[in-house]
Amino acid sequence: MTKLKDFEGLIPQIPPAYSAIHQQGQRLYELARRGERVTVPPRTVRIDRLTVLAWHPGESAELEIEIACGPGTYIRSLARDLGEAVGTGRPWHSSPEHSAVDSN
Repeated sequence: MTKLKDFEGLIPQIPPAYSAIHQQGQRLYELARRGERVTVPPRTVRIDRLTVLAWHPGESAELEIEIACGPGTYIRSLARDLGEAVGTGRPWHSSPEHSAVDSN
């Protein structure tokens, strides 16, 4: 899983438009819900470890990974970026209960 190693360490990440980040004195999700176009600047996040737990091949293949990361990491954004890196051509989903956030 060479692609996973590319995502460990300090990496740039673009948070989702529907996030609680403040811009123009308001949360991005408030602006996005009103239909306003929001540009979310990338921020640096820390991914300490990505461990493959299981691979389920098939038409709707699934990869289960354990994530050890720093605060402020958006797991869904990480899943999106991993999907783009491997060229899935379809959206990925994430289950936050399978992620581990370490604030150290």
